[in-house]
Amino acid sequence: MSPEDLFAHAEKHFRRGRFAEALRSLAKLKRLVPDHPEVMHLEGVCLISLGRHAEALTPLNGALRAKPNNVDLLNAIGSCHAKTGDHEGALETYARALSITPNDPRVRYNLANSLSDQGRLDEAIETYRQALTGNDAFTDAWSNLAQALKRAGRLDEACDAYRRAVETAPEDDLVWEDLGFAEFFLRHDPDAAMAALTRAAALNSKNASARLGLGLLAVERCDPDAAARSLLRTAKGQVRPDQLGNATVALNYLEDSEPADVLRMAKQWRKDIGTFAPLAKAARRPAEDGSLRLGIVCGHFRNHPVAYLLRPWVRHAEDVGLDITVFHTTAPSAEDRADWIGVSEWRDISDVSDQIAAEVIADAGPDVLMTPSGHLDDQRLAVFARRPAPVQVVGPSHCCTTGLNEIDAILSDRHQIPEGGERHYAERPLVLPDGYVCFDAPAPLPGVSPPDPAAGPVLGCFNNPSKIGRGTAALWSDLMDRHPTARLLLKNPTFDDGQAAANIRRLFADCGMADDRLMVEGGVAPGQLLEQYNRLHLALDPLGYSGGITTLEALWMGVPVITLPGRKFAARHSLTHLMNCGLKQFVASDEASYIAAAKAWLDDETDLVARKLRVREAIRNAPLSDGRRYARALKQALSELVTQQAGTA
Repeated sequence: MSPEDLFAHAEKHFRRGRFAEALRSLAKLKRLVPDHPEVMHLEGVCLISLGRHAEALTPLNGALRAKPNNVDLLNAIGSCHAKTGDHEGALETYARALSITPNDPRVRYNLANSLSDQGRLDEAIETYRQALTGNDAFTDAWSNLAQALKRAGRLDEACDAYRRAVETAPEDDLVWEDLGFAEFFLRHDPDAAMAALTRAAALNSKNASARLGLGLLAVERCDPDAAARSLLRTAKGQVRPDQLGNATVALNYLEDSEPADVLRMAKQWRKDIGTFAPLAKAARRPAEDGSLRLGIVCGHFRNHPVAYLLRPWVRHAEDVGLDITVFHTTAPSAEDRADWIGVSEWRDISDVSDQIAAEVIADAGPDVLMTPSGHLDDQRLAVFARRPAPVQVVGPSHCCTTGLNEIDAILSDRHQIPEGGERHYAERPLVLPDGYVCFDAPAPLPGVSPPDPAAGPVLGCFNNPSKIGRGTAALWSDLMDRHPTARLLLKNPTFDDGQAAANIRRLFADCGMADDRLMVEGGVAPGQLLEQYNRLHLALDPLGYSGGITTLEALWMGVPVITLPGRKFAARHSLTHLMNCGLKQFVASDEASYIAAAKAWLDDETDLVARKLRVREAIRNAPLSDGRRYARALKQALSELVTQQAGTA
């Protein structure tokens, strides 16, 4: 076969996506015509298509020596430098290309991508806009501009850029999917999100990420049946790695999901994000003075559950020998820094890639690195896959396994993971002696006062209503049937969305509850929620996903919570909180004992306020309210883990 025929054969394979076959043809050709620039160029592009960017640099640079002003070659070489982490090399190469063709949109687009990867977001945004000047139909540039704007916190502009991407490619299901997730998570417009994700699913019935989005919307809007249909289909499809974490969390809301389902989804996420070389040095034994360097990757510092479960013990860090560095994924205010007594150092990883963030952490050298919430709240969990610390843990504001073998331990206690349940976790349980969380009394803490006697018995749930599935609604309806004068109060900001309120009413109607016995209310002004607990006689815990902070707040307001723990980690939060407070009489073993526990409290004719005050005292005196005790126990457990790791290194 002639050189011309071999080259044509290689090009044919390349156009059809058969890159390995193209390389085999090119290998034969190179024996006949070594160092031919067109051959080396095509070889480099094939290697790029196979993800072999480092190898591609050799033939591409060879071709460039023969054609030094070829912008396509320079653009490809810059892309290879960026993909291999050589951003300076990428910037130099793109600058050289732009000196030849100053307005080439492809080069400016790749330059913007490299700037974005380095966290130089303002420069990246400006460069994307330059690439779009005169090129309004450049869909990828609109999409990546939107992502950079999102990372820069310019959320409305990000949504607008996603909309422009849709305008340029109205038949592309992936851009509709991006828009749907932006409307959902950035603009918080469920109607717009539903429209965009529905369009994505209609354009491509195999788009599992769009189905996931529809499932998440169904969870948010209190439609458990639709949520189950979408999420279970998602588990059988290809979902983008950046959405698999959301799917992992969402599975916890389904009453019928099992710990094995959650682990399977988390493991799929871990598989899909790729393989990385570990960055950490070997574990070292704790210092002679007993101190331990703890890094915390965190982006929530004020009125957020993550902060509520960290601040109470972080303030005692220095007393117990913990040297804490916070690697923050969002910028804390000066007030936040002052409020987080006990933090020795703050390091910013908010605007850099996961790889660079991991390198920053590895250079800092913590003995232990903590992700407080795992897959919850987009806390840069992929950083941990690069193992920037020799020992890594998840907790205490987590809801499930991470799926990461690189995370060594999951904070737990003697109640949170049932016996034999360890096999459903990628991490080993790190069993703390009391509860796995610590929680301060809310401030200001209202006084306990009696409910309105004219209202009759009021049972309530202030949890995220996404946790209320059909089984929960059926159990609560049965309970209400046994107390015909009682009413059920569901209160949460989610119900400010009229569709969510309508869906929850329909769910309870399907279970036989009369509408006039159900009160569905939205949010209240900041600082006023705790006072609402004084309206309740008793709080009810959902079955699939138990209350966490909500249960703790109820107990501080003297309102007991009836719980029926499940097998998932997320279904056992109230169990551990109640047992930690010595309130085991409110922990049911089945639906009959759930109803019986509620009846025992409601039928008790002794003074209700006095009983509520005893509940408040129970949590006030519980170990979970002692920040110093928790810090000491956590430090001891982490030190033992570090010593074990050092012994096996």
